Amino acid sequence: MNSSPKLDPILVAILDSGRHTKHRVHSPHVRPSLDRNGELVRLHRGSYMPKRRWSALSTEDRHLAAMLSAQRAATRPLVFSRLSAAILLGLSVHKPRDTRVHIVTSESGAGKTTAGIVRHRCPIDSAEIVSVHGLLCTSPFRTLLDLARFEPAELALAAADSYLRQEYRVGRIVDSNEVEQWREAFAIRLRLLRGHRGVRRALQVCELADARCDSVLESVSHLQLRRLGFDVALQVAVPARYGGHYFVDFELLGLGVFAECDGKSKYTNSVLRGGLSAEEVVYREKRREEWISSSTGKRIVRWGYADVATPITLAQLLESYGVPIPKSPSGRANSSRLDFE
Repeated sequence: MNSSPKLDPILVAILDSGRHTKHRVHSPHVRPSLDRNGELVRLHRGSYMPKRRWSALSTEDRHLAAMLSAQRAATRPLVFSRLSAAILLGLSVHKPRDTRVHIVTSESGAGKTTAGIVRHRCPIDSAEIVSVHGLLCTSPFRTLLDLARFEPAELALAAADSYLRQEYRVGRIVDSNEVEQWREAFAIRLRLLRGHRGVRRALQVCELADARCDSVLESVSHLQLRRLGFDVALQVAVPARYGGHYFVDFELLGLGVFAECDGKSKYTNSVLRGGLSAEEVVYREKRREEWISSSTGKRIVRWGYADVATPITLAQLLESYGVPIPKSPSGRANSSRLDFE
């Protein structure tokens, strides 16, 4: 299937990024030769991708491919929303495993899911719609608003932190005035919706969002720490031995404890290692940690993604380190609420 001219820019952008090279979506014309041995993955009506190429895609790129396929099959432009809009806008998202495409429409009737598309029926102003590489989606402000109201707090907060980081931070310098103006505008919009679903939770996301969080893992860690009642400082500067500073992800205030969170890719991804071997990265981290602990008198605890899956898993890890937990974690295995007040 030939792509619509309006979709060419996004194809170019995806291919140029290096993420989607050779991962083209195929039309039924190529199905006979590829489908004989179950080699195709159906993305949407009339759109297929070779399974080996699909398997090589990140979860975000799989979602983008599904969005592109949905638009190709549509008879009019779709307006992508929520998770789909966040991915299209380039925001960092937590566990984007939902390959269903989310769109918003002002048409009457209840929202429904058909053919891999979740339709959210609600009012939307034309000013809240933007074009990204030829595809339409909700604006960053509206996208964050919808995520904060309707999606799990982990996803909403990671996206909000990502937006603030992209827009109002350069290096380690955050434009605090701009961030507070954004926060106030967000809160004003939510107060106009008082009484509607998800407003209280969205106000909490607005309060907690922080441009200093460097990654999804840090955003989720910040959330779980607050759910457990910790008073935390972010990106704490510690003078380095030979000048400059080390920056520690979190300090658990009043407890003499620093905390750092690292994903596996820090040690396995050659780009993130900056040409160093994994062994050299570990050795440098050890020396850095020794200096920070000896110069401050505070110990350092570490965790990864699995440890912050829920407040309970993080509480169990911290208790194993002998760190007292200020607030008992919720018994819920997963919650869209923040519950840090």
